[in-house]
This record gives sequence, structure tokens and C-alpha cells, in this order.
Amino acid sequence: MHRAGAFATRTVRTAIAAACVLGLPASLPEACAADFFQQAINATLAFSPTNLGDGQYTNLCALNMNKAPVTVNFVLQTPGLGTAPLQTTIQPGQLACGPQFSVLRNANAQLSDLQLRATIELMSPDDCSQATEYPGKCRLIASLEIAGDVTGEFQFSGTFTDRIHLEPVLLPFVPGRRIPITPVVP
Repeated sequence: MHRAGAFATRTVRTAIAAACVLGLPASLPEACAADFFQQAINATLAFSPTNLGDGQYTNLCALNMNKAPVTVNFVLQTPGLGTAPLQTTIQPGQLACGPQFSVLRNANAQLSDLQLRATIELMSPDDCSQATEYPGKCRLIASLEIAGDVTGEFQFSGTFTDRIHLEPVLLPFVPGRRIPITPVVP
């Protein structure tokens, strides 16, 4: 037993001495701060960015095919005009639509071609907010419709002409992390 302990001690001393003689390589990465409290990111249905043109109207909707209510946050964004969020709970078997944008026909040049970004954040239940496939266990389906029939009062005329239908892709759930830091007290 005594020989095994002496051998282990010699091995550790040799390793320490080798590390000291060799030194640290100059190519080690620079130290940087770590994010120990990264928040989780809910799964989100995202639509490809598109343009909303003269006389067009949006319709961002989701249909809950789940047996439980699903809470979502509809978001439409246009640079320059801001963001229109709407959080709602969709009951089983029900359809819900989010905020809408429309562009008046013959609008001034600044508003005649708006870039549109649309997302639906899946808030709850966990089968939705932590989704990794679409429609998967969440069983929520969604679409973004753009039609070309806006009247002079920024109202939808009731008929869909020149309709564009967009399907979402799923940006999957990203788990947060909480790495405990144990303080070292001398």
C-alpha cells in the first residue's frame, strides 16, 4: 500500500512540475463573462418577412386543435410604425386572430411598401411553450393572410382579392440555464 501511495504522489508532483516548466500557451482564449441566468425562450411560430403593399390587409390567425386552452402572443411588426402585440387564450377547437395592419390605397410613398414581420409566441401550456416540432403535441396551426382589398377608411371590404397565404416555421423552445455559483470564502 505504501508503494502505491508513493507512486501516486510522485506522479502528481511530476505532472505539476511539467506544467510549470512548459508554462501556459499564449493562444489560450481571452476570459469573458458568462451568462449564468439565461432566460428560457418560448417556442415561436415565425413567418418569413414580407412586404405589405398599397391597399393590402393582413390577417394573422391560429386554430387550436388541442384539447386544452392555448395562450399565445400574436406580434406584427413594421419598421417605422412599431409593434402590435396581442396576448390571448384560444379555447379548444377555436380560431383566434391577432392584430391587423392595412395600407390605404394610394397612400403616400412612405407607407406604400411596408416590411412586415409576424410571429406567434406559444406561451402555455408546456406542450406549446416548449415545443420542438410543428404542430407536434401543441396542435396549434397558424397562417398569415395578406389580401388586396382595403377601402379608403382602412377597412377590409369583405372580399379577398390577390390573396397571399403564408405558413409559419417553428423556432423551437430554448431552455434557460441557472448555474449556481458557490462563493469561495478564504
